[in-house]
Amino acid sequence: MTSGIAHELNNPLNNISLTTEALIGGMEDYSEEQKLRMLQEIFTQVERASGTVRNLLDFTRTEYRLEPIHIQGVIQASLKLVNNELQINNIEVETDFAPDLANVRGNFHDLQQVFLNLFLNSIQAMPNGGKMSISVRSENDKYLKTDVKDTGCGIPKENLDRIFEPFFTTKEVGKGTGLGLSVIYGVIEKIGGHIKVDSELGQWTRFSVYLPVE
Repeated sequence: MTSGIAHELNNPLNNISLTTEALIGGMEDYSEEQKLRMLQEIFTQVERASGTVRNLLDFTRTEYRLEPIHIQGVIQASLKLVNNELQINNIEVETDFAPDLANVRGNFHDLQQVFLNLFLNSIQAMPNGGKMSISVRSENDKYLKTDVKDTGCGIPKENLDRIFEPFFTTKEVGKGTGLGLSVIYGVIEKIGGHIKVDSELGQWTRFSVYLPVE
């Protein structure tokens, strides 16, 4: 756990240090284009480290404010945030919202974080392109059920029971802290919902999010 977080923070910090040192030492030798590229790399690494810190804060945050939320608006706003990644990775998106959906009880920012993480997981599972399907339906008049399904690499059966554990990840050390799905799980649990995952290795993965209606 500690090793993964340390690597996730140390790697961008080391890159920032090395790039800054090179920039200072060779300020007169680099062209304006090279300087700009190096500054952009520093900014990228800062964003990477900030993302790790945000995930840690989201994971440990206890204060929570609930309000009526229109789930379709949250999903559409989250899709806009990953639009570039979807296009770059040649991923088709299909949405299916049932008519007259009730509001759910939650927090817009935190629910956006839930779907943003799910969408990013799907994108990472389809490096060669594919399809991400999103559907929302009423479930027993108590919940709205949102399915996020991708045609990606799938999840091994032995990992399905552990996928929401804090700091569990199948990525290489330094490639991720394993906090994304545990943050999702924590947010959904705090508002009285739950989440399930099904997968067929090499074919698809489906996350089903159940959120209580207002």
